[in-house]
Amino acid sequence: MAGFEEREKKVVREFLSTLAMPVTVVKGNHDSMLENSPQLALAPAEGLILRDGRTRYGLFHGHAWPAPALFKTSALLLGNLHPVFEFRDGMGGVYREKVWLSGKIALGARNRQIAELKGVRKGQKFVVFPAYSNLVGGAAVNNWEEPRQIGPLFRHGLIDLEKTGVTLLNGVKVK
Repeated sequence: MAGFEEREKKVVREFLSTLAMPVTVVKGNHDSMLENSPQLALAPAEGLILRDGRTRYGLFHGHAWPAPALFKTSALLLGNLHPVFEFRDGMGGVYREKVWLSGKIALGARNRQIAELKGVRKGQKFVVFPAYSNLVGGAAVNNWEEPRQIGPLFRHGLIDLEKTGVTLLNGVKVK
C-alpha cells in the first residue's frame, strides 16, 4: 500500500507543477494525504468564500455543513457528491452520465428548525459539481432510493430534487 500512496503523491505533485496558478483544495473525506503538499493551500470542508468582483460564492465540500458565512453569498457551490443521470433502454441496458445540479434552497415546515439553527437562507442558489475523474462512480439523481444520504443539505430536505435542474456535461438539460 505504501508504494501506491507514494505513486499517488508523485502524480499529484507532477500535475500541480504543470499549473501556472496557485491551487486551493477544499479538503474532504478522501484528501487525507494533502496536508504535506507544499504546492497546495487547504481550506476546511466547511468551505471558503470566492469573490468575482462584487459577487460572492460559497464553495464547500458537499458532505459537510457549510460555514454560516456561506449562506450569505449569492450561491453555494458543492463538490464531492458525484451526481449522475441514469438512462435506461427498453432492453434493460443502463447508461450513466455525469451531471450538474442547480436550483434554489427549499425550506418547509419539516426543515425550518435546522435551517434557522444553521443560518440557511431560503431561495439561495446552489450548484452541485459533477465528479472530476472518470474513475469515480456516482449517485443517480433520478434513481435514488434515499437521496438524503449524500450530504446534510440533501439529508435535511434543503435541496428538492423535483425542482432541481439536471444538466449533462455537454450542456443538454435532462430535467
